[in-house]
Amino acid sequence: MSAEFIIQNHALIQCKQDELSETLTIPDGVEKIMTLAFLKCQCKEIIIPPSVKFIEYGAFQGCRQLERITIPSSVKTIKNSSFYECHCLKEVTISEGITEIPSEMFECCEKLETVHLPESLQTIGTSAFARCRSLKEITIPNNVSNIGSFAFLVCDSLRAVHFPKSLAFIGMEAFGGCISLKRVEMPKHIGFIGKGAFQQKNQLYFPLPEGELCVELDYQWCEQRDEHLLLQFINTNDLAYREKIFSVLKTYSYRASIALWMVEYYPEQKIYQAYVRRSIKRIMENFITANHLDRIEKLLAMGYITKKNIDHFLEFAIKHQQHEIYLTLLNYKNEVVGYRKNLFRL
Repeated sequence: MSAEFIIQNHALIQCKQDELSETLTIPDGVEKIMTLAFLKCQCKEIIIPPSVKFIEYGAFQGCRQLERITIPSSVKTIKNSSFYECHCLKEVTISEGITEIPSEMFECCEKLETVHLPESLQTIGTSAFARCRSLKEITIPNNVSNIGSFAFLVCDSLRAVHFPKSLAFIGMEAFGGCISLKRVEMPKHIGFIGKGAFQQKNQLYFPLPEGELCVELDYQWCEQRDEHLLLQFINTNDLAYREKIFSVLKTYSYRASIALWMVEYYPEQKIYQAYVRRSIKRIMENFITANHLDRIEKLLAMGYITKKNIDHFLEFAIKHQQHEIYLTLLNYKNEVVGYRKNLFRL
């Protein structure tokens, strides 16, 4: 049975189709696709003609066999949830001229792997790609300034996000539950990062003139006041103002990240040296647990590991099965600290 279209006043009301087909073409002249027009429609690809200007709320919702879709540049308005729960959708192309991906547009498209976004895009709405659990990489176009709350919530296969310099706002829990996203390279002038915007243990890398500032998140990321202070630190070059910000920060991960960055690039600033010395046990234990060998090597080069604490860190590395770190510490102990006797075995 071929598809039957119910069209009134250039608006597609309903598509009736009982058998699975490869491609279905919406008749030319249709200007508006109405709510649930393709509910239970059985086709792998739908061709939207250039006459379409308006896609209504949930227009393709529940089109569960759909695998590919291209939204033409003629479309001026797209309402929320337009492709909600298209479980087989794998590839999406959004044409130039479209400026917004509305809320929940592709939510629960669990097989979505490839997304082509236009340079004209400015906003990604709330929950736009939430629970797209097959999405591994996304490039946010250069003109996007706003990523809404929950936009990529529980995209648990997402490994890489490429942010544009234009990005100013990341909403609450925008990347919450993205457990595969380990390293996040942030834009230079981000203005707002919402509560829980990233998953615990995500590492955010902020580009600064001196070098990257790495902030590793923990559950205390939710302290909104400190989040604003962190962004103020990033956006100033005034050393006195940076010290003032550091003195009022409460969140451990922020204080530790800033102190470690400052002792690397501004070793003459005593307040940060003192903090690293006081906190070295916690800092090193976190680095060992997370297997951050490169960051441990920086601490070794700066002399923060001493005769008084190195044996504890060797024991801690063994306990957590971090053999490469153990060997690095043992070599440092033998060659630099001055011991010759190996106290531990792998």
